[in-house]
Amino acid sequence: MWKESRTGIESNTPTTYHAVISGIRMGEWSLFGFGLMMASLVFFLMPGRANAVEIERFANHLVLSGEIADYSPGALNRNLVEALLDLAMAGDRTSPVYLHLNLPKGGDAAASFRLVDIIRSAQDQGTRVVAQVSAGDTCMSGCTFLFLAADERWMAPEGRLVFHGFTQRNAARPVPVPERYIETYYKLLAAANQTFFEFFKATRIIEDDRKVGFTGQTLFEERAFAGLVTRLLMH
Repeated sequence: MWKESRTGIESNTPTTYHAVISGIRMGEWSLFGFGLMMASLVFFLMPGRANAVEIERFANHLVLSGEIADYSPGALNRNLVEALLDLAMAGDRTSPVYLHLNLPKGGDAAASFRLVDIIRSAQDQGTRVVAQVSAGDTCMSGCTFLFLAADERWMAPEGRLVFHGFTQRNAARPVPVPERYIETYYKLLAAANQTFFEFFKATRIIEDDRKVGFTGQTLFEERAFAGLVTRLLMH
């Protein structure tokens, strides 16, 4: 059964996680997952489990690479909690958690939305999240959800964001894309930059599954998209 959540869809059973938040109290995060569909809705056609997302943690820096899959949210949650614990133990209540994104193949749509839920839960507890796409790195399709959800969005001039609609994988017959998926995508876009959202609506990138890519330099310098990239990384 589908029902509303932060990202529009969630399953009936929440999973509860405990973590020290901001170094001052024990908080309880209720992170909701997505039900399984008849077919996997992905943002890009890719090979399977061998390219699963990898997360390396260096203090409060999380480096994500590979492909987003249905088991990726658990990995992100564990590393995020450990990063918050490290900050709490150091008495640091102000430093953000950095997400270094290099996911050029995107991944499973439902799992990508669940990753956004985890980010939102941390933000609700006062954690600032900075998403970063470095020189030579690509954040594609489902990865762009994470980028858009961050409080700050940093890119190198040569970094790349690639957006497109939803593609079906392993489907014996066409499965309609849930309207809530599209609505949630639009909400993320609108929250990051209203003009960018209107551009997507006008060109029907999501509905018609068109692919469009931008470099950090282009997004940062385009006045109409001001604030979509909050910092251009020059080193």
